[in-house]
Amino acid sequence: MKYLLLLSLLGCLTLVYGQMTKTTPGQQTKGLSSKAPATTTVVTTTTPAPVCRDCFPLWCFHYRNYCSYNFWIRKWCPKTCRICTPVRPCKNLWGWWCKFYRHCCNFSSVARNCQQTCNRCQ
Repeated sequence: MKYLLLLSLLGCLTLVYGQMTKTTPGQQTKGLSSKAPATTTVVTTTTPAPVCRDCFPLWCFHYRNYCSYNFWIRKWCPKTCRICTPVRPCKNLWGWWCKFYRHCCNFSSVARNCQQTCNRCQ
């Protein structure tokens, strides 16, 4: 059986699509001998860091004083409530000096301080 979950609230959209299957206890052990060792499979996935933004910026600004005790405000306004870390902008911290160090990007200090020049933006 397939399912589709769509949650939309004034512009914030989450879409989940997948397939659900039902198994009975008999199907789970069918074809296995009682002496066979039980195995466990663990699947590890990596997800990108969430974007730190408010779903409703004007609304969030208006209700910013409720962050400490209202679950929904924290859920829909993470940036205003300061519960997520914004992504650092990719820029040259050494400013125009970075153009002189373009050939030194293999040095960690240059790569860290001249991210834009060294193409180290994420």
